[in-house]
Amino acid sequence: MDQHQIHQAAERLEALDLSQEVKTLAELQAIATEVEAAQDAASRRIREIGDILESQRIDAEAIADALVAGQSPSEAATAGPSADSLRDEKQALKEGLSNLNNRLEAVRREADALRDEAYRKIAIAARPLADIIEADLRAAAEHIVTAYAAASALHDVTRGFINLRGMANTAAQAVTGARNILGDRERVQTPTEVIQALTPIAKHATALKARPAQSYVKI
Repeated sequence: MDQHQIHQAAERLEALDLSQEVKTLAELQAIATEVEAAQDAASRRIREIGDILESQRIDAEAIADALVAGQSPSEAATAGPSADSLRDEKQALKEGLSNLNNRLEAVRREADALRDEAYRKIAIAARPLADIIEADLRAAAEHIVTAYAAASALHDVTRGFINLRGMANTAAQAVTGARNILGDRERVQTPTEVIQALTPIAKHATALKARPAQSYVKI
């Protein structure tokens, strides 16, 4: 890779200012933490009320406490929280919890949108580095398909090195075709120097019934 180009790409990333996004995300996280704490408190109280109502002891305990405190039986009968008041409280807490869930979801959506925007900025700043990497990848892919053409020529003329040709073919298939670095490349030129190197064998092709090296090889 070109070190000068990489240095320039690094400078562009270094200059990227995400301070406002980071500050806002920290504020949103603080809000989310507060909402989650309120959710936990409401959920705990809802469970507590459910346990109290399930045990069916609340009225008896409240009346007993009132009688011990010296209240008259009629007054004691209406002392303490009633099952109805607890059910009302539970319903109110559920409604409040639903509102808290909506708030938390809104905060999370805002945070996600802010992160998406930050990553869009990062992608723009990182584009030069991506271009460098892609160029290296494309050059490497060109070397691979050229090596495949050379291995194919070697196999055709010598009838050997089939494993080498197979490995080269697998590598060439990996970098060609739809959605790969070399796209729809269907054939590749055999290096002239490889064809020339095989000429001493190729000139005996008729006698040896050897296949000649092809100028182009289908991938």
